[in-house]
Formats: sequence, structure tokens, C-alpha cells
Amino acid sequence: MQNKVLTKIILSGLIAVISGSATLANAAGAEIYGKAFLTVQNSEEEATAVDKTELLSNASRIGFKGESDLDNGLKVIYQGEYETKMDDGTPVFAQRNIFAGLKGGFGTLVGGKNDSPLKLAQNKIDLFNDLSGDFKGIFQGENRPGNIIMYTTPDFSGFQVTAASILSEANSTPAPATAEDGLSVSAAYTKDKLYLALAIDSSVGSSQLKTATRDITRLVGQFSVGSFTFGLMSQTTEKSNPDPLVANDDKSESGVFASVAYKMGNVTLKAQTGASDELLVGGEQTSLGLDYKLGGKTKVFGFYTDLSVDAANSDRNYVGLGLEHNF
Repeated sequence: MQNKVLTKIILSGLIAVISGSATLANAAGAEIYGKAFLTVQNSEEEATAVDKTELLSNASRIGFKGESDLDNGLKVIYQGEYETKMDDGTPVFAQRNIFAGLKGGFGTLVGGKNDSPLKLAQNKIDLFNDLSGDFKGIFQGENRPGNIIMYTTPDFSGFQVTAASILSEANSTPAPATAEDGLSVSAAYTKDKLYLALAIDSSVGSSQLKTATRDITRLVGQFSVGSFTFGLMSQTTEKSNPDPLVANDDKSESGVFASVAYKMGNVTLKAQTGASDELLVGGEQTSLGLDYKLGGKTKVFGFYTDLSVDAANSDRNYVGLGLEHNF
């Protein structure tokens, strides 16, 4: 009985906090937004003998963003976005894109924690983003660094450049002497149903491999023909500071990726495949899926992902059904 009373008190408190935050944000001119992104998934992983059915939250999130007019045609912009666990995962909240900056005729300048220009250059070619079929399972470069200062030019007839300095904030001690600031740059062109981008990371820390910074070159293309949308990517990665005493430490690793979606009414059929040695030797990942749109911001979906690697008994596959609602 006491547990039930305590649960009601906690839930009432949470509702009050959320309602109060929304009221304050709306009063300040901010927009509250988010995504509920749940799947029931069966996962089979040979290496760990895992075979389980689980409920996953898939980077569900809540955030606020807004802008305010200043003098001289400038605007101050801000955003605070947090991943929130809708299952039993921890932590309950984790930082996503959180920044503040200025916007005007000169472009946009922000500082904080944000997706790197190279990551943003993928656009929407990853049709299984934030699911187990996300291409970050085999490709590097999907970084959201902190201490980032990022500038984006105005749109020049569909052409835009974004450049970011990623500050290491390293001192001579205790940080290693090789610690240095990273640079991420992208140039993108968008016109009608065509998107092209070239992006480069230089000495950028990897969120997937913590041991060394990486230099990455990424080429991306996406275009639509009728009801079909195609995505293509080619990428090359190498260590920024290879150790001359370690054999093959300076080797270059590469990968390719392709996706296709076919839309007919409320149904979207989609498939993608990629191959890369950047994270897994002989890593090959293929995903198939179907989305059914229930409304403007809501869909149900199903998917299957197969991941194979050269190492023995290391293959993985995932089958899931889910719900995505944006608000």
C-alpha cells in the first residue's frame, strides 16, 4: 500500500515538473519537442550467445529550442535536447544537441555540444537511424562532440558550408602531449530532389573507438526518382597520429553504403546495405523494413537487420516491431 502511495506521489511530482517546464518554456517563446521511439525486438548475437526479446527506447528524446530577436538583424538561438529512456535503461536522461549562438545575414554561429558537420552530412540516407540497423554499427564518424564551436554559411542557391572546431581543452598534464583540437568541415548542395555532400574530419575523437582520433573523408549522395529515394555513401578513415612502431597502424580503412526507399500511400518499403572494416573486420550489414504511417507524426514499423563479420561466431541479427511518434 505504501509503495502505491509513494508511486502516485512521484508520478504526480513528475507531471507537475513537466507541465511547469512546458509552461515556462512556452512563456519564454521556446518550442517543446521530442520523439517517442519504442521497439519490441528479438536479438541474436553469436559471440555472447545472446538470444533475447527486449523493449528498446532507441534514442527517444525530449527538448526545447527557440530564438529571440536582437538588434542589427541578429537573433540569439538556443537548444537543449536530452535522450530519455522509456525502458529500464540508464541514465534516464543524457545530453544530445545542446547549444546557444547567433544567427543573421552572416550565417549561424553556435557553441556547445552538437552533431559534427561530418555526421550531419549523412542527411537522411540511413533509413534505420537509431535502430539496431543504424550504420554506425560499421562506420565511424557518427560523433556528437562537446566543446564544439560551429559556423554555417548562409544558403547560396542550395550550397552551404559548415565548419567546426572541436576543442580538446587539454593541458600539458595530465592530458597526453598528442592531444589537439579537432576540425570537422562539410560542403553540401541541395536542389529539388538532389543532395550532395563532401565532409572531412581531421583529428576528431571517435565516440565509437576511444583510443585515438581519426581523419575521415565522407562522400554522400541522395536523390529521388518518382516514388523511389536512393542514398549512397563512400568513406575512408585512418588514425590521425599513427604509431610508427606499430605495424599497419597507418593503414587506411574504407567502406561503402547504399539505401533505397519506395513510398506508396501510407506504406514505405526500405532497404539498405553497407560494408566497412572501420569498426569490424569484414563488417557487412543489411537491413530490410516497412513503415506504415498512421498520421502526420506517427508511424508503426517492422525491420530485420543482419550483421556479419569475418571473426568466427560473431554474426548478429535483429527483428523488431515498433512505434515512432514525433511531437
